[in-house]
Amino acid sequence: MSEKLLGKPRILWRVILLSVVSLLLYYGWYKWIIQEELRSYNGKGWSGTLCLLPFVLGVAIPQALRIFDPDVPGWFGWFSFVGIAWI
Repeated sequence: MSEKLLGKPRILWRVILLSVVSLLLYYGWYKWIIQEELRSYNGKGWSGTLCLLPFVLGVAIPQALRIFDPDVPGWFGWFSFVGIAWI
């Protein structure tokens, strides 16, 4: 490993607080930027976008189906927790 500084240190309690206040939007940004930093440092691995894709799809698709498709029962929206569990 090189002595190159790896990313910007972030305070854990601040990440948790901002994630709760912003309804996980801050954590999405945080996860994306961390993955991008790791990928640029290592030269391989998942990009931030690829890492967030299962989360976004896991949250958005069940909610969109629940809202826009009349044949989907209302409880189907609870499958959004699958996307949240990914994170």
